[in-house]
Amino acid sequence: MEQSETSDLPVCQVPRESVQCPLPRKTRQTTAAVAILVLITAGLFAWTVQLRTPGFGSLSASPLHHQWLTASTLKWSRNWYRDGALHDGFSLFDNPTSIEFPTVQSREAYVSYPPGAVIPIYLLSWTLRREPTVAIIMGWNLANHFLIALLLGLTVYFALSNAGMSPLNALAFSVSAPCLELLFPAPFYFLQSVYGMDTAVLLPFAAVVFLETLRASTPKGKLLTAIDSLQWCAFFFGYLTDWLMVFVGVTVYAKRLVLGEVPRSSLSAFLKAGVAFWSSAWVAGALFVAQVTWLAGWKTLLARFLIRSGIDREHSDFPPQTVFNYFYHFIPDAFGPCAQWVLLGRIVFFLGLWARAAVRRFRGVSDGPAIASLLAVMGLAILPCLIQLRVFWQHSGHSFSAVKFSVPCH
Repeated sequence: MEQSETSDLPVCQVPRESVQCPLPRKTRQTTAAVAILVLITAGLFAWTVQLRTPGFGSLSASPLHHQWLTASTLKWSRNWYRDGALHDGFSLFDNPTSIEFPTVQSREAYVSYPPGAVIPIYLLSWTLRREPTVAIIMGWNLANHFLIALLLGLTVYFALSNAGMSPLNALAFSVSAPCLELLFPAPFYFLQSVYGMDTAVLLPFAAVVFLETLRASTPKGKLLTAIDSLQWCAFFFGYLTDWLMVFVGVTVYAKRLVLGEVPRSSLSAFLKAGVAFWSSAWVAGALFVAQVTWLAGWKTLLARFLIRSGIDREHSDFPPQTVFNYFYHFIPDAFGPCAQWVLLGRIVFFLGLWARAAVRRFRGVSDGPAIASLLAVMGLAILPCLIQLRVFWQHSGHSFSAVKFSVPCH
């Protein structure tokens, strides 16, 4: 019998429609692990939603529970819904359009932040054809909580996978991330009942860290282009939401510089990559500059910056926080007893690992991509929060500002 011309080819290369190439074993294991992680996160999230049901749809009566953040979002989004977001220039007006408030200045715009946190609430209400309500805001806040928990779990999984850990072991470690995020006291409360800039920025923050983790192990091609596009959108929304994203952007770009991920073949290639990376910040910044100029709010914005950064202590409601007071008061309140020791331990471990890598590199010894991958993820999660704490000392005196540390606490 004459031998077929394709008999020497592997089964996957035989040109027959009836034969399908099986997925590599690691790919199948990764798919299964991710599916299990999603199911565990969804199940735990559903349980936490049930536990939080008594507080859903109504503002807290206590003046210490920060319900004014949710109420402010409700007020701003209702003004957009009634007057039109474009008519209001996407500005955060405290007063509605009426005969009592005929001018832009009389409507008293809040210019401390860009309007990104309010945009999803407005879009949800516009889609549902319903005026914004507390329930709509809390529903979106809960959706944020689920996505943040899932993204943190996926980040841990792929970071450990990039470092060479098997899919099963990576899954075992990554499950802890959504469990902690969903059950920590601060996220458990604030990511339902309190919605404002500090909580709204957590989703793009977690998304940027996750996509940067994926990017580290993705070769050039359509998938990498898709990841970069999604990350651009996450950055853009984050820049439109809270100043924390500025420090996230600085940290990500510094990481790429240190690891040689920014092209240096020529000055034009280096500048082109920088322009592409920072374009989301420039677009968001230009929109905010135009808005503040229209509102004639530069003097107010500068005054608020001076207060929040602790430069102007005379007009502060309370003194800027010290690192000691922050870690020994706000962190335990947000994440439970001894949480400050856990977080400080992670910071010390990160710094120690970084020092070890620097010394070994100086000696010409390389640990390979595994340690670099873990250092990158740890730095992306920890450093932006510490930088914001240092820059905006006075703002850190709010207990809800500690919620951002739920990202590096995993």
